[in-house]
Amino acid sequence: SHHRVHHSNQEPYLDTNYGGTLIIFDRLFGTFVPEEQEVRYGLTSQVTSFDPVALTICAYTDIAVAAKAAGRSLLWAAWASPSDLGNAVPADKQAPTNYVAVQDACVGLHGYRVLSFALAVVSLRTFEAFWGAHALSSAHLAFLAMLVIASVQSVGQVATLDQRQLPLWRLAQGARLALSAALFLSIFPQHASTILAGHGVVVACLIANV
Repeated sequence: SHHRVHHSNQEPYLDTNYGGTLIIFDRLFGTFVPEEQEVRYGLTSQVTSFDPVALTICAYTDIAVAAKAAGRSLLWAAWASPSDLGNAVPADKQAPTNYVAVQDACVGLHGYRVLSFALAVVSLRTFEAFWGAHALSSAHLAFLAMLVIASVQSVGQVATLDQRQLPLWRLAQGARLALSAALFLSIFPQHASTILAGHGVVVACLIANV
């Protein structure tokens, strides 16, 4: 496949072979590169977080940093290639290394991560169900959307916490769960016992092995 080199972190293949099915447009616009050496897949710089929100925007923040270091505008950076930006992105970015230590010390966080992801799925499905029906206020929908993002974000944040950050992080997560319970109770008051029981299990995992 010509497209696989697009996912390489090697200089000859950066910004090339965009076509996933047809390569004709790459040939027309000069972005086609034949595979001439073994492909090494990956990113051009190391990520420093497991937070999905941070991972989504990290490439854009790196581009902004590189553009500033190169004395260029963000508009120019949007159209520049990695080689144009040079090596302005810090090379000492390291992947998180304290994941195992935190997880070993706090076994309850394993279950918390799973349940937080489940809460994100439930929030998303609720948002989808009521979005088209116009049965909820804009405020409810906005809070549901934020809850989806916060729930998924909490799953990634666990991986990069150290022991000093855990108490404050647990406090923030407790506040998030309280707001989540209040939101779902306002939407589904007839299922109050189920909502409270479900959130209680999540809280139990959160405070386990404190």
